[in-house]
Amino acid sequence: MFLQHNIHQLLPVGHANHRPAFTLIETLAVIVILGLMSGIAISSLSAASTEGNLHRLTLRWSTFEQRARTQAIRNGCNVMLQVQDDSQRVVTEQQKSEASGDLKFIFDIRDIDGFHTIQFITFVGLPTDHICIDPDGRSQDYRIIMSSNGSLRNRVILSISGVTGHITHIIESAGR
Repeated sequence: MFLQHNIHQLLPVGHANHRPAFTLIETLAVIVILGLMSGIAISSLSAASTEGNLHRLTLRWSTFEQRARTQAIRNGCNVMLQVQDDSQRVVTEQQKSEASGDLKFIFDIRDIDGFHTIQFITFVGLPTDHICIDPDGRSQDYRIIMSSNGSLRNRVILSISGVTGHITHIIESAGR
């Protein structure tokens, strides 16, 4: 009883209705933590988007090349994968025009977000504008370099086995 005090007697004058609140430092700390967490989330989404584009690019090239290999086997003739239109498209061209099923397939790099040029590199490292698929559906091993805005600093390299058509990919960017 002797130690009981009224809470209003302990507060300074003018603070009788004082409610506990966060200080400016506590509020800033929470804002910084939320900013860091959102930055991590955005970078994770960006990485997932890049991986998705790479998967889509690899799948589309694999389908394109498999169609060209099938066309060469079915028609018993060479099929050329020819880079055209300022290094933005690859078109298939048959060597024998009398073969049935003379179809042209087009792979357009402009259909894939972030890529603007395409280039073939032979297995010995020389640039070329075409790859030949023989009547058995085989070609030499080669690489495709797909770059953004014509820059070789941000690019994807697909390495293709000429016998099996197996694709492996490498991503190179300016930061690496």
